[in-house]
Amino acid sequence: MIRFRLPRGTRRLDPGSLVGIYAGFWPQLRKSRSVLTGAAGSMIAYAMFQLLRPWPLKIVLDAALAGDGPVPAPAAWLPALSRESTILAASVAILVIAALGGLAAYGQSYLGAKAGQLLAYPPRRDLFRHVHRLSLSFHDQARTGDLLLRMTGDMNLIRNLLVRSTLRVVSHSLVVAGVAILMFRTDWQLTLTALAIVPLLLLTSVRFSRRIKKAVRKQREREGRIAATSAESFGSVAVVKLHGAADTEDDRVMGAHRSSLRQGLRATKLQAGLERRVEMLIAVGTCAVLWLGARKVMAGAMTAGDLVLAVAYLSLVYKPMRTFSRLTGGLAKGVVAAERVLDVMNEAPEELHGEGLARPELRGGVELRGVTFGYDPSAPVLHGVSLSVKPGERVALLGRSGAGKTTLVRLIPRLYEPQEGRVLLDDVPADTIELAHLRDHVSFVLQETVLFGVSIRDNITYGRDELTDEQVEQAARCAGIHDRIQQLPEGYDTVLSERGHGLSGGERQRIALARAFARRAPLVILDEPDAFLDTAVKERIWRAIDDLTARCTSLCILHDVERARFADRIVVLDGGRVVGNGTHEELLATCPVYAELWEMRSRVAGGAHAVG
Repeated sequence: MIRFRLPRGTRRLDPGSLVGIYAGFWPQLRKSRSVLTGAAGSMIAYAMFQLLRPWPLKIVLDAALAGDGPVPAPAAWLPALSRESTILAASVAILVIAALGGLAAYGQSYLGAKAGQLLAYPPRRDLFRHVHRLSLSFHDQARTGDLLLRMTGDMNLIRNLLVRSTLRVVSHSLVVAGVAILMFRTDWQLTLTALAIVPLLLLTSVRFSRRIKKAVRKQREREGRIAATSAESFGSVAVVKLHGAADTEDDRVMGAHRSSLRQGLRATKLQAGLERRVEMLIAVGTCAVLWLGARKVMAGAMTAGDLVLAVAYLSLVYKPMRTFSRLTGGLAKGVVAAERVLDVMNEAPEELHGEGLARPELRGGVELRGVTFGYDPSAPVLHGVSLSVKPGERVALLGRSGAGKTTLVRLIPRLYEPQEGRVLLDDVPADTIELAHLRDHVSFVLQETVLFGVSIRDNITYGRDELTDEQVEQAARCAGIHDRIQQLPEGYDTVLSERGHGLSGGERQRIALARAFARRAPLVILDEPDAFLDTAVKERIWRAIDDLTARCTSLCILHDVERARFADRIVVLDGGRVVGNGTHEELLATCPVYAELWEMRSRVAGGAHAVG
C-alpha cells in the first residue's frame, strides 16, 4: 500500500495539491532516485548548453565583424585569432554545443521515460492490491469500469505529471534562472523589462489553471462513467443480445461520451484562451525589450552583439513560459488523476493481519448474538438475529427472497461488519480473530460460480498454492469432475475462457466444489449451489455436497424445501428475523412461514406430476 509521508505541520494529505501528490507518491519516487538523478543531470547539462548557444553569434558580431586585424581572445587563456579563424571557431562551437546539447536532451528524454516506466508499476500494483483489500461495502458502491480507468489511464497521467512534466518544468526553470543571471550581467534594465511580464503570466496561468482543472475533473468523472457503463455492458453481452438492446447500450455509452466531450472541449477552449493571452504578453515583452535595446545600441550604450544576445536569451526566457502554458492542461489532468487514485488509496483497507489478534484452531462452531445489519444503516436487513451452530452440524437456511439469508452468511467471514451484536466462531468473537486466519477456515460455494481465465488446476488451488497435484486430483474426484477434466485437451492445465465459458453450468459448479474440497476448511457455506441446474446434474452435485459437508460444519442457503429435510436442522428467516429453528416436523407444527413454503412446494410438485 502507498504509505503517505505528510509535510511537516500538516494534519492530513490534500490529494488536490501538488505537495500532497508528491508526498503521496514520494516512496515510489525515492525508489527511482538513481534514474531520476541521471535524468536531472542530463537536464542541467541541457540547460547549460542552451545558455551557451547565443555566445558564438555574439562573438562573431562584436569581434570578427566589428573591425580589422586580429580578434581579441574571449578569455585570457585563449590565443588571439584572425577574423576568419574566429568565424570558423564560432561555427565549430555552434556544432559542438548543438551536438552536446542534443546528447543531453536524449539522456533527459530516455532516463525520464525509464523513470516513468519504473514509477508506473509500483503504484499500479499497490492500487491493485489495495482495492482487493477494501471492504465489500466499498465495492458495493464502486463501479468496476471506473476502478479500471483509475488503474490504467489515471496512472499514466500521474506518471507524466511526476516525471515528464516535472522534469520539463524544472529544466525550463533552470534555463530561466540562468538566463536571468546572465542578462543582469549584460544589462539590468533590459532584464527587468523582459521579466516585467512574468507576474502577469503567473496570474493568468493560475486563474486559468483553476478553471481548466475544474473542467478536467468533470471530464475524468464522465470518462469513468463511460468505462463503467462499457464494462457493465460487455459483461452482460448475452442479456444485451437476447433483449435486442444493443441500441439502448449505444445510447447509454454515447450519452456519457457526449457529456465527456463537452467538458473536454471546455478544457481545450480554456487552454487555447490561456495560450493566446500568454502569446500576447510575450509579444508585449519582446517589443519593449527590442525598443529599449535598439535605443541603447543607437546611443552607443551597448553593442549589436549584446542586443542579439539579449534577444536570443529573451527567447530562452519566453519559450519556457509558452511551454508552461501548454503544460497547464497536462498538469491539470495529472492532478485530477492523482486525486482520483489517492481518493481510493485513502480508503481504509481491511486489516488481514495484525498484532495481538487471535489465531485459534477453529472447528466450525458459529454463533450470532443479537446481530443487526443493513447496507443502509437506516434500513436494516437483519434485526437482532441470534443463531448457534455446533461444530460438524449441517444447517439449512430457508426463507422468502429478501429475507436476509445471504446477508447473514456474509457476516460470518466478515465480508460485512454487524452494526449491532456479535459474531463468534467457536466462542471467539470474530472481530478479535486475525481476518486472514478466519477466512482461511471458511469455504464459500456461491450460487453464481466464479471461475477465472487460468488453468483448471489454478482454479481449484485458488488461494491454496501449496497443494500438490495429488491433492488437486483427489479434490476433483470428490467433486465428481476428474473424469471430465481428463477428457479436455490439456487436462488440468486447460486454460479456461473468461468466467469458465465453454463448460456447462454443472461442470463449473463441480470445479467450484473441488475448490472447496481442496481448501479442507472446517466451515463450508453454500449459497443455493444447485440453482439453475437440471435435475440429473443436481443429483450429482448433491452427492458431492454430501461428501463435502460430512466432515465439517455447513450452512446451506436453499430454495428447495424438500432438499432442506436432509439437514440436521433448518433455520427459517423472514423479514430479517429468525422465525423458525428446528427439524422438518417441528417447523411444520410451529412455523407458519415454513409450513407455507412447504405447502407451496407441494403444490408445485403436484402440478408438475399432473402435467407429466
